[in-house]
Amino acid sequence: MPITPVYTDLLSSNNGSVKQFTWALTTAVPDGVPMEWIEWADRTWQAVGAFGGATVSIQGSNDGTNWFSLTNAAGGAVVSFTAAGGAATIELPRYVRPNLTVVGSGAAITVIVVARRANPMRA
Repeated sequence: MPITPVYTDLLSSNNGSVKQFTWALTTAVPDGVPMEWIEWADRTWQAVGAFGGATVSIQGSNDGTNWFSLTNAAGGAVVSFTAAGGAATIELPRYVRPNLTVVGSGAAITVIVVARRANPMRA
């Protein structure tokens, strides 16, 4: 069963414009539950933890079934991590998720995305 992310509304924005989601992926449970939030276009990803040979791919889909790798805003390469790191992604698909495309041995990886939308909620 895929890992459901933990959601945090970042209070520093006080207007609902910044969100954080955190997944805890492991060798035994390598898939992150996809999130649907196309309003939050600016997305920065971070992966930390024990990789044990695992590869984390940041993926997107418009139908929730067929997945493609997202690319790094800084250089256009596919966003994947084999060690701790971070990257902002370019594409804005309907669904996004982290996924261990190589599960490794004893992997325990925390994947965090902070997302911002340009038009905050008005109180």
